[in-house]
Amino acid sequence: MRGVAIYRTIKTFWKRPKNQPIISRIIDHDLKERIESGELQPGDL
Repeated sequence: MRGVAIYRTIKTFWKRPKNQPIISRIIDHDLKERIESGELQPGDL
C-alpha cells in the first residue's frame, strides 16, 4: 500500500503545472519498475 500513499501525495503536487513534466517522468519510471517486479498490477490505480 506504500505505493498508493506515494501516488496520492504526488497527485497533490500535480496541481502545480510546472511540476507535471518532472513528476510524470518519475511516476512513469516508478510504475514500470513496480509492474515489472510484479509488486503492482496495472489495474491497481
